[in-house]
Formats: sequence, structure tokens, C-alpha cells
Amino acid sequence: MHAYAKGRRNEWKAKKYLEARGYTCFRTAGSHSDWDIIAIKKGRLLMLVQVKTNKKPPMATPDQLDLIDGSWRVHIHLWKDYAKQPEIYDWRSGHAVDLLP
Repeated sequence: MHAYAKGRRNEWKAKKYLEARGYTCFRTAGSHSDWDIIAIKKGRLLMLVQVKTNKKPPMATPDQLDLIDGSWRVHIHLWKDYAKQPEIYDWRSGHAVDLLP
């Protein structure tokens, strides 16, 4: 499977994973932005999601941190091949986190 197809597949898996947990999601396909999915849940903060496959990216640089308001939840969803759910990391710290209900 080509890298693009695998990445697209995992973006859809991440979107379905979040929607099953009550989030309204928007996939930013073709935008070439830093965020693959924008997720919103009533009563919760906006969540920006970067989807990666098999390899955890580095945490945010100080310049990148200045771009995002500190109250926003910013996650990286790492999908390993054939996994049923992602490993979720905070983009700012690089630490593993749980997806809040």
C-alpha cells in the first residue's frame, strides 16, 4: 500500500474513532495544513488532530507552540499497522494522554 493511501486510511479511522466518542469531525483533506482533523464536542474545547502512521513525530517546537492558544487540546493520533485504536499524544509535551470522554 502506498504511503498516501495508508495515511488517508488512518485519517478516516481516526475520524470514525472520534465520532464514535461523540465528536463532530472535519477532515482537512487536500489542505496541506498541519492538522488532519478538527474535532468539536459540545461542552468541550476544540481539538486539533495530526494523524501519523507507525512513527511518532517530534513534539512541538517553541515557534509552533506560539501559534496555538494554550486552552486548545492538540493531539497526535499514532496509528500502528492493524491497530484497533490509536496511541494518543499531546502535541505540546509529547506525552501519552487518554482521550477524554
